[in-house]
Amino acid sequence: MNGNYNFSINTIDPDLEIDFMDLQPAVAMQSSLYAYYSDLAVDALAERDEAADTLKRMEGEVELEIRKNAEANKQKLTIPEVTALVASDSRLVEQRRVIVEKTKEFKKLDGKVKALDQKKSMIECAVRMMLSKSNVLSSKGVADDWAADESQNAIRRRLNGR
Repeated sequence: MNGNYNFSINTIDPDLEIDFMDLQPAVAMQSSLYAYYSDLAVDALAERDEAADTLKRMEGEVELEIRKNAEANKQKLTIPEVTALVASDSRLVEQRRVIVEKTKEFKKLDGKVKALDQKKSMIECAVRMMLSKSNVLSSKGVADDWAADESQNAIRRRLNGR
């Protein structure tokens, strides 16, 4: 692990920022950002899966190569010996490293998509709060949805007292 655990307000990803005083850009961009990072995550997952498939194919090829070499040299290898030779083959070690990197890339993008889900929830809450404070009055007074809210009842009493 590289120890990037310290959070700083200066390191917030701009795609995840919300200006609560100006919600329109956040609302307008949310679906596009979600689609963009979802596509990247899908591509990263596909690359990781391809690397895993390549590893399986390579393992089979390396095992056959080891067995053929042993047979050509008239050696008898046990299954654990073959397994150990396959596991330590430098080509396979490198391919496993590639899978780890591809998995890491996918997990970062998946985390970004999950963060965008959180951002969506925050935008929805902010919009509901904004609407509840500015648009609760209908032509008949207070909208029924807000009638139980104490502050809205106060508005209703004031309007009814006119």
